[in-house]
Amino acid sequence: MESTAPRRGILWLSVPEQEFPVCPIFVNAARHLHVTLQFGIYENEIPAGILGHTFSVRATSICYNTRIQALRVELPTELQDVCQNENPHMTISMVSGVRPVESNEMLQGSHNSEPVNFDLSLICEFSPFN
Repeated sequence: MESTAPRRGILWLSVPEQEFPVCPIFVNAARHLHVTLQFGIYENEIPAGILGHTFSVRATSICYNTRIQALRVELPTELQDVCQNENPHMTISMVSGVRPVESNEMLQGSHNSEPVNFDLSLICEFSPFN
């Protein structure tokens, strides 16, 4: 009998197909809008009851520098301990050659910020690495 190891992947809050309220400012828009909760998590480590659940997330500011744009968000209480990211956000757009992960560095350093105040309904999903 062959055993199957638990899959690793990304636990994220995904934007369902809908019109998104933030316009990209750079040429390369993010291909899949999401808030990463954990990168490299094993599927069997995901807290019970959150996959497939829709969560309301509060958008608080649009942040950008000369390379990348992100939407800073506040997570609901039940996801705050699940999220490994110090600055929960959604990468919106970037210049050519910039990887979306650079949003993390931008949010920790100097950047422009414009306040916003709206809610998004996002779905908790697991995306396995290929």
